[in-house]
Amino acid sequence: MKKVVAIVLSMMLVIGVMAGCANQVEKEINEGYNTVEIDNFNTKTKFEEVPKNVVVLCFNSAENLSALGVSKNIIGIRKGHNCIDDVLPEFRDALKDVPLPESINPQKGIPTLENMLNMEPDLIVTNAFYFNVKSFGTPDDYRDNGINLYITEGSYINNPTLENTYNDIMNLGKIFNVENKAEELVKKMRDKVEEITDKVKGKAPVKVLAFDSIRNGTFAVSGGTGLANYIIERAGGKNVFSDLEKQFGRVSLEDIIDRNPDVIVVYRYAIDGDGKAKVEQLKSIEGLSDVSAIKNNRIVIINLFSIFPGLQNTLALEQIAKGLHPDSF
Repeated sequence: MKKVVAIVLSMMLVIGVMAGCANQVEKEINEGYNTVEIDNFNTKTKFEEVPKNVVVLCFNSAENLSALGVSKNIIGIRKGHNCIDDVLPEFRDALKDVPLPESINPQKGIPTLENMLNMEPDLIVTNAFYFNVKSFGTPDDYRDNGINLYITEGSYINNPTLENTYNDIMNLGKIFNVENKAEELVKKMRDKVEEITDKVKGKAPVKVLAFDSIRNGTFAVSGGTGLANYIIERAGGKNVFSDLEKQFGRVSLEDIIDRNPDVIVVYRYAIDGDGKAKVEQLKSIEGLSDVSAIKNNRIVIINLFSIFPGLQNTLALEQIAKGLHPDSF
């Protein structure tokens, strides 16, 4: 009996120590927390403390939070077209066990406002595209229910640049009281961008087609208003559909043949063999065989994930730059 009591007391002591450690970590994060005001999506939002129940609706932002060391505050992630394998290896462990609740990962469509409210988050980190769907609700629907929002700048600002990605990281750093870590991440990205762009400086721009998919005989491509267009230009390229006033738009086979890209960037989804399958599809299309990129086999496969605001923007920049100007690397 004494032995049982001793074991129970020991377990209680361990639990108490663990709880004490958790409380200490939370105390350190909140220590010195001053009210933070973030100007985002045309609204100023005040944060009185570090958010503890965070729902993230894109893996890019989940990766940012993991890099900032606050992934434990995430109570749910929506995977969308992505999965944990899209996340950089060094940040996967912190995210691999975060729930992917069915309520925010429905079989069809996107979560409803009711789905989101049932999660009871104090912060939702998302892109702006969700608000184009009526059933998801409006920003005011969430704010009226006491839920703060952080919306990635590159998803709602016209002609976004990498500065908007840096702003996202810095703003999240302020919200979660890890501003020093955010500054380190941004500096590392800036240094990498400078290293890459210095190598292609002065090079003649290469004509690029950024290709996503084919549907009903039309081609989904990157237009001139998204972050991808900016990354292509910084990599020493010229998007042949930069005059398309959309982030993504549809063009015809004849349009592509007429603009004759020298390089095709193929967006790979998180599906086994997706990138290679798309390359073979392009090569099999009658009429494309005389396009310079196909004729010279100048095709670069990158993860679609990397052209949306996040840490992997520098990876996209490097991969595209190497594909356009291989002699510079």
